[in-house]
Amino acid sequence: MKISVVIPDLSCAYGNCMSRGYLFAKILQRRYEVEMVGPLLGEGIWTPVASDSHMNYKGVDCRGITLKEGVKLSQKLKQVAEKIEGDVVYASKPLLTSFGIGLWVRAVEKKPVILDIDDWQMGFRKEAYRKKTLGQKIDDLKKSARQPHTTTSYWNNWIGEQLTGWANDITLSNRFLQQKFGGEVVRHAEDTDLFDPEKIDKKQARENLGIEEGKKIVMFCGSPRKHKGVEDLVEAISLVKNTDVVLAIVGNDAEWYSINFVKRAKEKLGDRFQAFGLQPFDRVPEFLATADLTVIPQQKNFATMGQMPIKVFDAMAMAKPIIASNVSDLPEVLEGCGWIVEPDNPQAIATAIEYVLDHPQEAEEAGHKARLKCVENYSWNAIEKVLGSLFQKYE
Repeated sequence: MKISVVIPDLSCAYGNCMSRGYLFAKILQRRYEVEMVGPLLGEGIWTPVASDSHMNYKGVDCRGITLKEGVKLSQKLKQVAEKIEGDVVYASKPLLTSFGIGLWVRAVEKKPVILDIDDWQMGFRKEAYRKKTLGQKIDDLKKSARQPHTTTSYWNNWIGEQLTGWANDITLSNRFLQQKFGGEVVRHAEDTDLFDPEKIDKKQARENLGIEEGKKIVMFCGSPRKHKGVEDLVEAISLVKNTDVVLAIVGNDAEWYSINFVKRAKEKLGDRFQAFGLQPFDRVPEFLATADLTVIPQQKNFATMGQMPIKVFDAMAMAKPIIASNVSDLPEVLEGCGWIVEPDNPQAIATAIEYVLDHPQEAEEAGHKARLKCVENYSWNAIEKVLGSLFQKYE
């Protein structure tokens, strides 16, 4: 059996919309032939996975198309649909440019369509609109109508969500989404063979990255975004009394917010801040190996209530002490192997950072427990059993 994993934008031009789909595609490759299909709203395949020669990417250039070119847009999306050769379609996110294409294929070719929902897409839109004036909302709705194929388009998100009931099956990343859409919770998958602390020498990794000896590295892995609480984390580091504590960001990209965030963080923290940029997927373990602890400081709002950060599983696999906000399913995932703080509270984060760094043995034990839990419940082997059971009925 062949599976077509349909991604709403293989280039991730409007934000990361590919990481979970890519990881699931890699797991499914263990049992099935797999291809990744979708429009390209930017130039080329998403950088962190573009070099994977073992993955079959099939994209269609859809850059610069607007509603005025509706015929051209429909032709382009039809070209995406025509590239789908799988017996089953696994659509990533309830968007017209992934799930909508999948439903078109089902209608024409009678192929089953499974929908994966990793975030609450409309939650992002609600949060973005929350502080806008009526005029700004109207302007954004007009802009969304002119670019209905972009992943940030209100109409792409809204219409896609209305169609979820047409899926043959639904997988989701957390319990909030399950309550909203039904389906089966399938946690983010972690390659615990790649993310293995025993394979990387921490001291050597620090030397390779130019990290000064004696520095305590607090790491945030991922693209900086406001809803991820990165500003709270910067403030927290400024409150930590030990000036050897350094905040390292791994994954800052070319998005406007990310660029300005890095600039502001450098101004506030000086040499207590380092930014390493967007990294290939297979290099992330090296960066995590240098960390003394990781922090996932999610804010609590519409954007995060339906989101489960994939980076928590990276940190668990690398046996890192983890501090996370009391948001979504983070407390459940980190139960017994991490520290939970209330969201939107830099002082609480700072206090937790100081506690973890002051109790190295307890921190090491928590990291060890986190890795064991990750291997048992969230590794590729564990998630393969869940996905295999789901797809088996379509063979």
